[in-house]
Amino acid sequence: IEVQQGETFHEVLAAAAPGTPSQSYNLSQYPVLESSVHVYVDGIEWTEAPESVAIEGPTSQTYDIHYDADWKARIVFGDGANGSFPTAGLEVAVDYTTCIGSSGTVAKDTITNVVSMPTGVESVTNPLDSTPGDDPETLDSAKARLPGVARANDRAVSFADYAAEATNVT
Repeated sequence: IEVQQGETFHEVLAAAAPGTPSQSYNLSQYPVLESSVHVYVDGIEWTEAPESVAIEGPTSQTYDIHYDADWKARIVFGDGANGSFPTAGLEVAVDYTTCIGSSGTVAKDTITNVVSMPTGVESVTNPLDSTPGDDPETLDSAKARLPGVARANDRAVSFADYAAEATNVT
């Protein structure tokens, strides 16, 4: 069974939202694992905007997630014209998972408990060393990689493209 290391957090971002357009809230823990964020307004789950709240309608209960270079996340709601925002007095809460990358790599037989044991399972262990976790990409690394990604546009045409794609294999 494949497992993923992480720690899940529940935060109340606003006990009573101010009811203003373009509200934004910073998550306190990082790096945030993409696709693990679930935002609730007054107990109702809102949806992450597929592209941006800027293209959503005025009643759309969506939000954006903005990440900085350290994978710190900020939740951003709409302005009322493009995506709605929590009205005054409502609670804004979030559940999300963080990961610790390569520092979470462990030796065999060191994982002995899980958050919730599946029915019928009495014990767990990892018979092999875990595979190294990935640390978030640094800004310098992304800047160095970007010209090759932009040039190839996810396809290899020339010998240089194939060489560049070969260095991106993980």
